Amino acid sequence: MSPIQGCAPADPTLFAVPREIRNLRFDDETTLAWASDAPGSGSATRYDVMAGDLADVDFLGTGPNDVCVADNLAATQVSDPTPAPAARQGVFFLVRGDNACGKGRYETTSAGEDRLTVVCP
Repeated sequence: MSPIQGCAPADPTLFAVPREIRNLRFDDETTLAWASDAPGSGSATRYDVMAGDLADVDFLGTGPNDVCVADNLAATQVSDPTPAPAARQGVFFLVRGDNACGKGRYETTSAGEDRLTVVCP
């Protein structure tokens, strides 16, 4: 979709609601990184990053240990501020894009519904 046909015809820096963010990875022990969605949604896209206790993943966004790691982040990486999990425990991270066209999704449930969160606005 070209910028002229998009959701904000007067703003060439965005043209679509962000897609699901892909290629989450740790570049080192503390740096979470992901692929930019700028080619699909526009260069004005920002990112929200949430983390939580893997044991609470069924309560995504409402778990007692869920945190908003970053809100409205321009970069495609962030330092992980969460404490290291205990043995046999884990932490999950989810990233979504956000721009003036709308918020992307963190992920979907097995039923295809968007997972919502209250920890990152």
